[in-house]
Amino acid sequence: MSRHKSLAGAMTALMAYKNRPESEIIPVSTNWNVVPENNNEPEVLAQMHTERRIQILPTVEEIMRNVASEDIERNDLGQIVRIGRLKFSDGTQVEAGNKYGPGGEVIATKHRMPAGAMLGCREQESRTLGGDENPSEVAASNNYFLAAFELKRRERIRSGKKAKRTYQTHDQAKEDLAKAYANTPMLPPITRCPPGLPNAGSRIGDSFLGMKKTTTGESGSMGWQDVSTALVDREIWAQAIDALSERDRAIMDKSLTAKNLSSLAPGGHKRSAERRGKRYLLAANDNFSAIIQKIAA
Repeated sequence: MSRHKSLAGAMTALMAYKNRPESEIIPVSTNWNVVPENNNEPEVLAQMHTERRIQILPTVEEIMRNVASEDIERNDLGQIVRIGRLKFSDGTQVEAGNKYGPGGEVIATKHRMPAGAMLGCREQESRTLGGDENPSEVAASNNYFLAAFELKRRERIRSGKKAKRTYQTHDQAKEDLAKAYANTPMLPPITRCPPGLPNAGSRIGDSFLGMKKTTTGESGSMGWQDVSTALVDREIWAQAIDALSERDRAIMDKSLTAKNLSSLAPGGHKRSAERRGKRYLLAANDNFSAIIQKIAA
Protein backbone atom coordinates (compact mmCIF):
# COMPACT_ATOMS: atom_id res chain seq x y z
CA MET A 1 0.00 0.00 0.00
CA SER A 2 1.35 3.41 -0.96
CA ARG A 3 1.99 5.84 1.89
CA HIS A 4 0.33 8.55 -0.21
CA LYS A 5 -2.96 6.67 -0.62
CA SER A 6 -4.60 8.70 2.13
CA LEU A 7 -4.20 11.80 -0.03
CA ALA A 8 -6.43 10.43 -2.80
CA GLY A 9 -9.72 11.13 -1.00
CA ALA A 10 -8.59 14.44 0.48
CA MET A 11 -7.53 16.14 -2.76
CA THR A 12 -11.03 16.90 -4.05
CA ALA A 13 -10.44 20.65 -4.13
CA LEU A 14 -7.09 20.15 -5.83
CA MET A 15 -8.66 18.02 -8.58
CA ALA A 16 -11.38 20.64 -9.02
CA TYR A 17 -8.66 23.30 -9.27
CA LYS A 18 -6.92 21.24 -11.94
CA ASN A 19 -10.13 20.84 -13.99
CA ARG A 20 -11.42 24.40 -13.48
CA PRO A 21 -13.38 25.87 -16.45
CA GLU A 22 -10.90 27.82 -18.57
CA SER A 23 -11.39 26.37 -22.05
CA GLU A 24 -14.17 26.97 -24.56
CA ILE A 25 -17.70 26.69 -23.22
CA ILE A 26 -19.11 23.26 -24.15
CA PRO A 27 -22.90 22.78 -24.07
CA VAL A 28 -24.43 20.21 -21.79
CA SER A 29 -24.93 16.93 -23.64
CA THR A 30 -27.12 13.93 -22.95
CA ASN A 31 -27.13 10.26 -23.82
CA TRP A 32 -30.90 10.23 -24.35
CA ASN A 33 -31.63 8.56 -27.67
CA VAL A 34 -34.51 9.81 -29.82
CA VAL A 35 -34.34 6.77 -32.11
CA PRO A 36 -36.91 4.22 -30.92
CA GLU A 37 -35.93 0.61 -30.53
CA ASN A 38 -37.50 -1.78 -33.01
CA ASN A 39 -37.34 -5.39 -34.04
CA ASN A 40 -36.73 -4.93 -37.77
CA GLU A 41 -34.97 -7.84 -39.36
CA PRO A 42 -31.48 -7.20 -40.77
CA GLU A 43 -32.55 -8.51 -44.17
CA VAL A 44 -35.27 -5.85 -44.34
CA LEU A 45 -32.98 -3.04 -43.19
CA ALA A 46 -30.34 -4.01 -45.76
CA GLN A 47 -32.78 -3.26 -48.58
CA MET A 48 -33.72 0.18 -47.21
CA HIS A 49 -32.01 3.28 -48.56
CA THR A 50 -32.57 6.98 -49.01
CA GLU A 51 -33.90 7.88 -52.43
CA ARG A 52 -31.72 10.49 -54.10
CA ARG A 53 -31.95 12.40 -57.34
CA ILE A 54 -29.52 10.98 -59.92
CA GLN A 55 -27.86 13.50 -62.22
CA ILE A 56 -26.61 12.13 -65.55
CA LEU A 57 -24.26 14.28 -67.62
CA PRO A 58 -24.42 15.22 -70.41
CA THR A 59 -28.16 15.77 -70.21
CA VAL A 60 -30.58 14.88 -72.99
CA GLU A 61 -31.04 18.59 -73.78
CA GLU A 62 -27.29 19.06 -74.18
CA ILE A 63 -27.00 15.99 -76.40
CA MET A 64 -29.81 17.17 -78.69
CA ARG A 65 -28.32 20.68 -78.82
CA ASN A 66 -24.98 19.30 -80.04
CA VAL A 67 -26.72 17.00 -82.54
CA ALA A 68 -28.62 19.99 -83.95
CA SER A 69 -25.32 21.79 -84.57
CA GLU A 70 -24.51 19.24 -87.34
CA ASP A 71 -20.81 19.62 -86.47
CA ILE A 72 -19.70 16.03 -87.09
CA GLU A 73 -16.13 14.75 -87.26
CA ARG A 74 -15.07 11.31 -88.55
CA ASN A 75 -11.72 9.53 -88.43
CA ASP A 76 -9.91 7.76 -91.26
CA LEU A 77 -12.06 4.65 -90.79
CA GLY A 78 -15.26 6.63 -91.13
CA GLN A 79 -16.18 6.35 -87.46
CA ILE A 80 -17.87 9.33 -85.80
CA VAL A 81 -15.51 10.60 -83.10
CA ARG A 82 -17.12 13.99 -82.39
CA ILE A 83 -20.54 15.65 -82.66
CA GLY A 84 -20.33 19.23 -81.50
CA ARG A 85 -18.72 19.08 -78.06
CA LEU A 86 -19.56 15.40 -77.59
CA LYS A 87 -16.71 12.94 -78.13
CA PHE A 88 -17.02 9.25 -79.01
CA SER A 89 -14.65 6.31 -78.78
CA ASP A 90 -13.08 4.61 -81.79
CA GLY A 91 -12.42 1.46 -79.76
CA THR A 92 -9.00 2.39 -78.39
CA GLN A 93 -9.85 4.88 -75.61
CA VAL A 94 -10.05 3.90 -71.95
CA GLU A 95 -11.70 5.58 -68.94
CA ALA A 96 -11.12 5.19 -65.22
CA GLY A 97 -13.51 2.97 -63.32
CA ASN A 98 -13.79 0.24 -60.68
CA LYS A 99 -14.11 -3.52 -60.66
CA TYR A 100 -14.28 -6.35 -58.17
CA GLY A 101 -10.98 -8.00 -57.30
CA PRO A 102 -10.32 -11.70 -56.66
CA GLY A 103 -11.33 -11.36 -53.00
CA GLY A 104 -14.48 -9.36 -53.68
CA GLU A 105 -12.86 -6.01 -52.94
CA VAL A 106 -13.37 -2.99 -55.20
CA ILE A 107 -10.23 -1.90 -57.04
CA ALA A 108 -9.56 0.89 -59.52
CA THR A 109 -9.03 -0.06 -63.14
CA LYS A 110 -9.14 1.20 -66.73
CA HIS A 111 -12.12 0.16 -68.87
CA ARG A 112 -11.78 0.04 -72.66
CA MET A 113 -14.58 1.98 -74.24
CA PRO A 114 -16.20 0.16 -77.20
CA ALA A 115 -16.42 1.88 -80.56
CA GLY A 116 -19.20 4.46 -80.64
CA ALA A 117 -19.38 4.90 -76.83
CA MET A 118 -19.78 8.48 -75.64
CA LEU A 119 -16.75 9.64 -73.65
CA GLY A 120 -16.81 11.73 -70.48
CA CYS A 121 -20.26 10.67 -69.24
CA ARG A 122 -20.90 11.05 -65.49
CA GLU A 123 -23.60 9.78 -63.15
CA GLN A 124 -23.78 11.25 -59.66
CA GLU A 125 -26.22 11.75 -56.79
CA SER A 126 -27.31 15.37 -56.51
CA ARG A 127 -29.66 15.57 -53.51
CA THR A 128 -32.24 13.66 -51.52
CA LEU A 129 -35.62 13.37 -53.19
CA GLY A 130 -38.45 15.21 -51.49
CA GLY A 131 -40.88 18.05 -51.76
CA ASP A 132 -39.79 21.56 -52.66
CA GLU A 133 -39.83 24.38 -50.15
CA ASN A 134 -43.24 25.63 -49.11
CA PRO A 135 -43.45 29.34 -50.06
CA SER A 136 -45.68 30.11 -47.06
CA GLU A 137 -43.14 28.58 -44.66
CA VAL A 138 -40.31 30.56 -46.25
CA ALA A 139 -42.34 33.78 -45.96
CA ALA A 140 -43.18 33.07 -42.31
CA SER A 141 -39.52 32.43 -41.51
CA ASN A 142 -38.42 35.62 -43.27
CA ASN A 143 -41.09 37.68 -41.47
CA TYR A 144 -39.83 36.37 -38.14
CA PHE A 145 -36.27 37.50 -38.83
CA LEU A 146 -37.43 40.86 -40.18
CA ALA A 147 -39.38 41.45 -36.97
CA ALA A 148 -36.44 40.31 -34.83
CA PHE A 149 -34.11 42.84 -36.50
CA GLU A 150 -36.85 45.52 -36.72
CA LEU A 151 -36.58 45.79 -40.49
CA LYS A 152 -39.09 46.19 -43.28
CA ARG A 153 -39.29 44.11 -46.41
CA ARG A 154 -37.61 45.81 -49.37
CA GLU A 155 -36.71 44.71 -52.84
CA ARG A 156 -33.23 43.46 -53.48
CA ILE A 157 -30.75 46.09 -54.60
CA ARG A 158 -29.27 44.91 -57.86
CA SER A 159 -25.53 45.25 -58.12
CA GLY A 160 -25.62 45.75 -61.88
CA LYS A 161 -23.25 44.28 -64.39
CA LYS A 162 -20.14 42.94 -62.73
CA ALA A 163 -16.86 44.23 -64.12
CA LYS A 164 -13.89 42.00 -64.64
CA ARG A 165 -12.07 41.63 -61.35
CA THR A 166 -8.49 42.81 -61.16
CA TYR A 167 -5.97 42.09 -58.42
CA GLN A 168 -3.82 44.82 -56.93
CA THR A 169 -1.44 45.14 -54.04
CA HIS A 170 -2.21 47.44 -51.13
CA ASP A 171 0.25 50.08 -52.35
CA GLN A 172 -1.16 50.00 -55.90
CA ALA A 173 -4.70 50.45 -54.57
CA LYS A 174 -3.64 53.46 -52.46
CA GLU A 175 -1.88 54.98 -55.48
CA ASP A 176 -4.94 54.54 -57.72
CA LEU A 177 -7.19 56.02 -55.04
CA ALA A 178 -4.92 59.07 -54.70
CA LYS A 179 -5.03 59.58 -58.49
CA ALA A 180 -8.82 59.34 -58.48
CA TYR A 181 -9.10 61.98 -55.74
CA ALA A 182 -6.70 64.26 -57.64
CA ASN A 183 -8.67 63.96 -60.91
CA THR A 184 -12.06 64.58 -59.26
CA PRO A 185 -12.66 68.26 -58.46
CA MET A 186 -15.94 67.56 -56.70
CA LEU A 187 -16.65 64.24 -55.05
CA PRO A 188 -20.13 62.75 -55.62
CA PRO A 189 -22.52 62.70 -52.68
CA ILE A 190 -22.39 59.70 -50.38
CA THR A 191 -25.38 57.42 -50.74
CA ARG A 192 -26.36 55.74 -47.49
CA CYS A 193 -28.47 52.66 -47.92
CA PRO A 194 -31.16 51.86 -45.35
CA PRO A 195 -30.49 49.07 -42.84
CA GLY A 196 -30.88 45.68 -44.44
CA LEU A 197 -29.85 42.05 -44.46
CA PRO A 198 -27.36 40.24 -46.70
CA ASN A 199 -28.60 39.20 -50.11
CA ALA A 200 -27.81 35.50 -49.71
CA GLY A 201 -30.63 33.28 -50.85
CA SER A 202 -34.39 33.27 -50.43
CA ARG A 203 -34.26 32.26 -46.75
CA ILE A 204 -32.97 34.94 -44.37
CA GLY A 205 -32.46 32.30 -41.69
CA ASP A 206 -29.68 30.66 -43.71
CA SER A 207 -27.43 33.58 -42.74
CA PHE A 208 -28.19 33.17 -39.00
CA LEU A 209 -27.74 29.49 -38.18
CA GLY A 210 -27.51 30.21 -34.44
CA MET A 211 -31.16 31.31 -34.47
CA LYS A 212 -32.47 28.27 -36.31
CA LYS A 213 -33.53 24.77 -35.38
CA THR A 214 -31.91 22.04 -37.45
CA THR A 215 -33.47 18.75 -38.52
CA THR A 216 -32.23 17.10 -35.31
CA GLY A 217 -33.96 19.64 -33.09
CA GLU A 218 -30.72 21.34 -32.08
CA SER A 219 -29.97 24.98 -32.72
CA GLY A 220 -26.89 26.22 -34.53
CA SER A 221 -25.45 27.52 -31.26
CA MET A 222 -25.61 26.35 -27.66
CA GLY A 223 -28.56 27.36 -25.50
CA TRP A 224 -28.48 30.49 -23.36
CA GLN A 225 -29.00 28.33 -20.27
CA ASP A 226 -25.70 26.54 -20.89
CA VAL A 227 -23.89 29.81 -21.58
CA SER A 228 -25.21 31.51 -18.43
CA THR A 229 -24.38 28.48 -16.28
CA ALA A 230 -20.84 28.35 -17.64
CA LEU A 231 -20.36 32.09 -17.08
CA VAL A 232 -21.56 31.83 -13.47
CA ASP A 233 -19.20 28.90 -12.86
CA ARG A 234 -16.30 30.93 -14.20
CA GLU A 235 -17.19 33.88 -11.96
CA ILE A 236 -17.29 31.63 -8.90
CA TRP A 237 -13.93 30.13 -9.76
CA ALA A 238 -12.41 33.55 -10.36
CA GLN A 239 -13.57 34.74 -6.92
CA ALA A 240 -12.32 31.57 -5.24
CA ILE A 241 -8.87 31.78 -6.83
CA ASP A 242 -8.57 35.49 -5.93
CA ALA A 243 -9.38 34.65 -2.28
CA LEU A 244 -6.49 32.16 -2.07
CA SER A 245 -3.30 33.23 -0.36
CA GLU A 246 -0.17 33.53 -2.48
CA ARG A 247 1.45 30.52 -0.78
CA ASP A 248 -1.62 28.29 -1.24
CA ARG A 249 -1.95 29.32 -4.87
CA ALA A 250 1.76 28.67 -5.50
CA ILE A 251 1.52 25.23 -3.88
CA MET A 252 -1.55 24.24 -5.93
CA ASP A 253 0.00 25.49 -9.17
CA LYS A 254 3.22 23.64 -8.42
CA SER A 255 1.31 20.43 -7.57
CA LEU A 256 -0.05 20.23 -11.13
CA THR A 257 3.44 19.48 -12.50
CA ALA A 258 5.29 18.20 -9.41
CA LYS A 259 6.74 14.67 -9.61
CA ASN A 260 6.63 14.02 -5.84
CA LEU A 261 5.78 15.69 -2.54
CA SER A 262 9.38 16.67 -1.80
CA SER A 263 9.44 18.94 -4.85
CA LEU A 264 6.62 21.04 -3.36
CA ALA A 265 8.81 22.21 -0.47
CA PRO A 266 12.44 21.50 -1.39
CA GLY A 267 15.23 21.87 1.10
CA GLY A 268 16.70 19.77 3.91
CA HIS A 269 16.38 15.99 4.16
CA LYS A 270 14.20 14.23 1.58
CA ARG A 271 11.92 12.73 4.25
CA SER A 272 11.46 16.14 5.88
CA ALA A 273 10.72 17.75 2.48
CA GLU A 274 8.06 15.12 1.80
CA ARG A 275 6.33 15.71 5.14
CA ARG A 276 6.51 19.46 4.67
CA GLY A 277 5.16 19.22 1.10
CA LYS A 278 2.30 16.99 2.24
CA ARG A 279 1.42 19.41 5.03
CA TYR A 280 1.44 22.40 2.68
CA LEU A 281 -0.67 20.57 0.08
CA LEU A 282 -3.31 19.46 2.60
CA ALA A 283 -3.50 22.95 4.05
CA ALA A 284 -3.96 24.53 0.60
CA ASN A 285 -6.59 21.93 -0.30
CA ASP A 286 -8.56 22.54 2.92
CA ASN A 287 -8.37 26.32 2.59
CA PHE A 288 -9.54 26.17 -1.01
CA SER A 289 -12.43 23.82 -0.11
CA ALA A 290 -13.61 26.24 2.56
CA ILE A 291 -13.46 29.18 0.11
CA ILE A 292 -15.47 27.30 -2.53
CA GLN A 293 -18.17 26.33 -0.04
CA LYS A 294 -18.40 29.89 1.26
CA ILE A 295 -18.74 31.46 -2.21
CA ALA A 296 -21.12 28.83 -3.61
CA ALA A 297 -23.43 29.03 -0.58
